[in-house]
Amino acid sequence: MKKLTQGLLLLLCLMMLSPALGEAKPDSYQKYLGERARMLKAHGPYSAWTIEQKAALDAPYDKEPWMTGSNRMISRLPGKDDLSQEEATDKAIAALTGAYDLREEELSQWEKEYDFWELASGKSWIITFKSPQAEPGDGYKAYRVEVESPGGKAEYHDVEERSGLYTPSEDKKPPEVPADILEKAKQAALETDWAREKGLTRDILEGFQVLPALMPIGQLRDFSNAHIPKDLDDKKMAWLIDFMSDDPVLNEHFITIEVAFLEEDGQQLMMDPAVNG
Repeated sequence: MKKLTQGLLLLLCLMMLSPALGEAKPDSYQKYLGERARMLKAHGPYSAWTIEQKAALDAPYDKEPWMTGSNRMISRLPGKDDLSQEEATDKAIAALTGAYDLREEELSQWEKEYDFWELASGKSWIITFKSPQAEPGDGYKAYRVEVESPGGKAEYHDVEERSGLYTPSEDKKPPEVPADILEKAKQAALETDWAREKGLTRDILEGFQVLPALMPIGQLRDFSNAHIPKDLDDKKMAWLIDFMSDDPVLNEHFITIEVAFLEEDGQQLMMDPAVNG
């Protein structure tokens, strides 16, 4: 099987450029992450966005130093001289049918993800073909192809196994967190030294998933970061709230944050929210 180019490997691992580890992140990069988080909340996973949405995110930042250089990787819209999406798809299908035991008819029907990138070496379509799932939670294969534009060369491809999306049934959906408790949880997350060091802002946090659980205090006493008064009844209930992002870019910088509050009066039970990862 052909191996992906170095630029494409980086793309598939990080999905974007970012300042080097240990460097202070410029204000423009923090704004970028905030806008990305808002768009994730509005449009769902990055892979499901249209090329127009991806290009709209990158366009205001395409002259920033962290978006340029030898690893340049910017979402664009194809120009009049570039391959169209349909032409690139045909090239990708031809490459996959020549390399794998796949038929043109089935690939044409599969769900697809599209990216159009301006790289340091030129422009390319990245097209991902997703094998059908019997159920949403089933795993599936993702076949990815890089099609150079406007040349149409489609030499680089790979395949990966992906996990299905877990969708809880109605009786297993998490409880709704009271608005005042949720606001306290967000504020607690933002006030950690870790959040300040990472530059976590409210805009970015708004793009995180909120994963709440209501449980007896007795279960929380096993948490190493729990600050629970000894005289509290273990049968009293408390909210345990996790903020998590499954976006590869946000997760490059921001990992799950965990906080807990007493249900009856909102007393914070974890004075130093846990940062996992």
